[in-house]
Amino acid sequence: MRQSPLLSLVVPLYNEEKSIPLLVSSLVSAFDEARIPYELVLVNNGSWDGTQRLILDFAKKNTRVHPVHVLKNEGYGYGVLQGLRVARGDYVGYIDGDNQIPVDALVVAYRTMAQDGFDVVKGIRKKRQIGLLRIIASECYNLLFRLLFFLPYREINSKPKIMKREVFNNLHLESKDWFIDTEILIKMRRLGYTLGEVHYLDKKRLGGKSSVRFVIVFEFLRNLFRYRFLR
Repeated sequence: MRQSPLLSLVVPLYNEEKSIPLLVSSLVSAFDEARIPYELVLVNNGSWDGTQRLILDFAKKNTRVHPVHVLKNEGYGYGVLQGLRVARGDYVGYIDGDNQIPVDALVVAYRTMAQDGFDVVKGIRKKRQIGLLRIIASECYNLLFRLLFFLPYREINSKPKIMKREVFNNLHLESKDWFIDTEILIKMRRLGYTLGEVHYLDKKRLGGKSSVRFVIVFEFLRNLFRYRFLR
């Protein structure tokens, strides 16, 4: 009997106590129904609300839920990396903890990778449930990315992102902030890995509050030019 999971899904959570119950129950139901051997690595990424308590409650009830506690929030990417480094699956990936990604998209992404042999699979959102200014900022960022790196990728920061374990080991990811999504795509292309994409309809956030701020735009720009001209 197999002891380790096939798929390890990391979910970084920062003050998401209102989102966690629906998120975890939906993921567990979807993976059980699809008969995917899984583990959920729930990362309390420096939260100050009830996030840690809820994560521990789910871990007590389900042995496939593994808690990771980050004492101080050092960025979105830092939380993702803390989860990925303890993940045990043959395939490892992550999503946001805001319930905006439909769980069936995760099942499709995993099956696309397992059946078609892609090294990395990412999501593509058909419609974004966010404000106009964020949509404009995102489109400008995606365009700048394509111009600087001559890569055809769209929706750079969309999730899920799932990759083979050996791919994760070889990427040597280091971004502590939101640039981790871009870092993955840049490095995987440089190493010659293949990318598959799955399309889905983004859902509206029902609870909690986005931690994305416009200062992140400047972080993105700084990292883009650093990777393009200094790496």
